[in-house]
Amino acid sequence: MTIPYVSHLYNVPEPCFAQTLQLNDHWLMQHATLRVLADHYQRPVEKMIHDVESVILRYRHKELTCGPALQTTRAQSPPVHSFSVRKGQAR
Repeated sequence: MTIPYVSHLYNVPEPCFAQTLQLNDHWLMQHATLRVLADHYQRPVEKMIHDVESVILRYRHKELTCGPALQTTRAQSPPVHSFSVRKGQAR
């Protein structure tokens, strides 16, 4: 299971997992299974599963508040510039 799958299945926002479990690689968090995450962060898989369960329970009991979604560290598209056209001017 991946964090997005667990998030969807248990209706817990993804940022709750990222912040509480201290997962700082957004791409990996989106695509890797819990076992791969445990290996990457050098944690026992049982502890990772226990920590995920703890996040779910704490969120359900309103003990956990989560901030905004993490921004990706991958290359982002450049900003889109909008140009205004005054009334009566041709484009």
